[in-house]
Amino acid sequence: MLQINGLGGGYGDLTVLHDVDLDVAAGTLQVILGRNGAGKTSLMSAIAGLLPTISSGTVSVGGRDISALPAHKRAAAGIGLVQEGKRIFRTRTVEENLLLGTYSGPGWSMRSPHRKKALAAAYERFPILHEKRTDRAGGMSGGQQQMLAIAQALAADPQVLLLDEPSAGLAPAIRNEVFDTARTLRDEGLAVVVVEQLVDVALDVADTVAVLDSGRIVSAGPPEQYRDGELLQAIYLGG
Repeated sequence: MLQINGLGGGYGDLTVLHDVDLDVAAGTLQVILGRNGAGKTSLMSAIAGLLPTISSGTVSVGGRDISALPAHKRAAAGIGLVQEGKRIFRTRTVEENLLLGTYSGPGWSMRSPHRKKALAAAYERFPILHEKRTDRAGGMSGGQQQMLAIAQALAADPQVLLLDEPSAGLAPAIRNEVFDTARTLRDEGLAVVVVEQLVDVALDVADTVAVLDSGRIVSAGPPEQYRDGELLQAIYLGG
């Protein structure tokens, strides 16, 4: 569903990604591991069309090359990104946030059938959002805000969902709920890509793992390959 070939880029003259290759099938949960500064968030931004400079390579969704598309058109092409830090519109209501998430969908009316269906799906998946639909999003708990961020990305009906550090700042119980949601979405047929610092938690949910270091994929394989920690330790410590 998601295919990345030879992707390179960064921030102006500063190159942070080098010749990245990654394939993620539909119905698969791909975890990206790496130490701080390895380029994980930059990779997610590059896939979503937010990295300022792309110097090489291609990004495809369902066989369609979307490399030349800006971020909003990539959303319409099937890429959903949940950025680190619960990036929601805090002064808007929960329902307004969800409606804004449908921007790339068909039709112009904010109350079109497509958008009504997206709202109903969000409220069914996350009942707390229905309960708080008229509340300002910034007044909710951190876990509720993360659920809203995920629901907002899903409102555009993506084929690929990118989750950047989804557990950051969350209590363990809420963190587990977030990863249960990621697994459910995988089981529903989405290609899910998760960047995560908590290695043990990430390996528990992963179908496949790729390790990024200095902007390159330096190791990839099944989660069992990394459970003893020796390989990751060698990579993280420069071995």
